Amino acid sequence: MKDNLVYFTATENNESPKSVCLKLKSLFKKTGFGKIIKKGDFVAIKMHMGEEKKKPTISPLFVRVIVDLVKESGGRPFVTDTNVLYESVRENAVDHLGLAEKNGFSYQLLGCPVIIADGLVGENQLTIKTENGYVSIAGLVKRLDVIIALTHCTGHLLTGYGGAIKNIAMGLSSRGGKLDQHSDVKPEVITQDCQGCRICETYCPADAIETRPVRSPSSKGDGSPAKAGLTSNGVKDKKAFIITAKCYGCGECFAVCPHNAIKVDKWHSASDSIQKKMALYCREILRDKRSYFINFAMNITKNCDCIGEGGGAEKPLIDDIGILMSLDPVAVDTASIDLINKKAGKDIFKTAWQEIDYTIQLMETERLGVGTRRYDLVH
Repeated sequence: MKDNLVYFTATENNESPKSVCLKLKSLFKKTGFGKIIKKGDFVAIKMHMGEEKKKPTISPLFVRVIVDLVKESGGRPFVTDTNVLYESVRENAVDHLGLAEKNGFSYQLLGCPVIIADGLVGENQLTIKTENGYVSIAGLVKRLDVIIALTHCTGHLLTGYGGAIKNIAMGLSSRGGKLDQHSDVKPEVITQDCQGCRICETYCPADAIETRPVRSPSSKGDGSPAKAGLTSNGVKDKKAFIITAKCYGCGECFAVCPHNAIKVDKWHSASDSIQKKMALYCREILRDKRSYFINFAMNITKNCDCIGEGGGAEKPLIDDIGILMSLDPVAVDTASIDLINKKAGKDIFKTAWQEIDYTIQLMETERLGVGTRRYDLVH
């Protein structure tokens, strides 16, 4: 079995869950990937189980198909994810599990438990020394035998594209590892564009933004209202300020600002850095693990699944493509992007995030020996 083979089955918009489940089961069986699972193996099915305002794109019904197939192969499956940095019910295991249940990821429906991989509040972590320092990953990874990554392909505000590499690298790192990967992303407020609406302050998980009065540019130091932080109408002029010592670079403010008043200084270098760190984390998490990757190129949106704007009703960038499966995370992401862009007739992720070169993550993960961008597509 060649690692760089990518198996593909097409799906249609609004295709019935039953039809997708049948295709997923057929695809899994034709790949023969079940053979990598040995009797008694602990098999982690890694995925994003949705937010409060954004339901998961990968249905629990699809996950049940994989759970049953893992059991047929002799494995002991469970669904897993890790706690997040930003303000969310997913920042601790108790509320995270409650949300998973609410979104349909129950034992009764899945046929297996859901386990949060980094403990109650991210304290269960494993620190690994690498050639570039240390990486911190979820402690549960140490005891895993097999990792199956179920990934919803989307755009992403920091990496341009989010697929299997990001699902593993960010999704199975500890909170400390997530902080490390985001550490070079430092947003700034464009003062003249800021309207003082406080939305960024409300969403900031690090309490690193303050909205406070500023001196009006029209102030002449003559005792006018402007000198006291007032406009010519006597109304306080307020602007947002980011406290850099507290900021850990999650990018949430950039995502939620309705006035495009947030920028990231040296955006290229920040995005390049986070993608290169993702590649390193991906390598360390997958080291000595048997693994395969299932990408769902369906309901492909500009933003990732963590951003629940508009009640989760974000309009897809393109019609559904289908499901891809491979032993190679680089190959499956490259093939997913190629199929998406071919159908769109353009590079939709580059169009959505023009300042980001999302191919950095593919090239760096390949350079580190985790996979290859050269693949053979099997329909």
